[in-house]
Amino acid sequence: MPSDEIKQEYRDGTRLEQRVNLHDLFSRNRRGWHPWVFDQLTFPPDGQILELGCGLGLLWQRNSDRIPAEWRVTLSDFSMGMLAEAQAKLQGFNAVSFTVADAQAIPFADGCFDGVIANHMLYYIPDRRKVYAEIERVLKPGGRLYAATNGQLSMRQYDELIDECLPGYRQERGSHRDDLFQGHFYLENGYVELAQWFSMVSEKRYDDALIVTEAEPLVAYVESSGHLDGQALAGLRRRVEQVIALQGALQIDKVAGVLIATKGLTGGRI
Repeated sequence: MPSDEIKQEYRDGTRLEQRVNLHDLFSRNRRGWHPWVFDQLTFPPDGQILELGCGLGLLWQRNSDRIPAEWRVTLSDFSMGMLAEAQAKLQGFNAVSFTVADAQAIPFADGCFDGVIANHMLYYIPDRRKVYAEIERVLKPGGRLYAATNGQLSMRQYDELIDECLPGYRQERGSHRDDLFQGHFYLENGYVELAQWFSMVSEKRYDDALIVTEAEPLVAYVESSGHLDGQALAGLRRRVEQVIALQGALQIDKVAGVLIATKGLTGGRI
């Protein structure tokens, strides 16, 4: 299970919405992350699909008119509060069901899903070996895992700003843990990890950046961690406002994408 800190942080959708809001407001790529991720999905017409760590179910909310009626989609999350909000927002979609689940012990039978989706959630798992083994187990032969995450250099200008205004903050939050299977799950090391469990891994990248023209949504993004006092946030706000006044906007480059891992036809770890 995720740590107690993460459980508290995501007990409901409030903090997640603060983070999503920054990207909704200022992302340069107007296609939008969730429609783009949906574009990458390839399942049979009657596909059985599991999303791990679904959060508020935004992938399905923002593609509600594109969900084939024959699909059977199971949305899961460790947070009962988060899952309840997702369920409320997706009422009336008969193709979608909900279950509280730990990704390290998926409560479904072997070989029952055509696809598993893990959208920006694998870096919350204490030991990803367990999750990979479970995903490989519940996938049908030839089934696919779609694991979305960031690259190592994503939002580097944001990291530099945080290091300037809030020294030590990122280290305290564990941003520099990079040991295999237990550190941050990036596109770069994620590819290497997944190749040890699946027969084929490919990568698709999403071209984007944040063009931030208001300080408050960025401050709210930082505040969503719940670990900063008002004085620290006020200093950050002043610095962001200064950069925007001088440059017209704060550009934050994003590196994100989806790793697509296919289970071999004979199954089993390779």
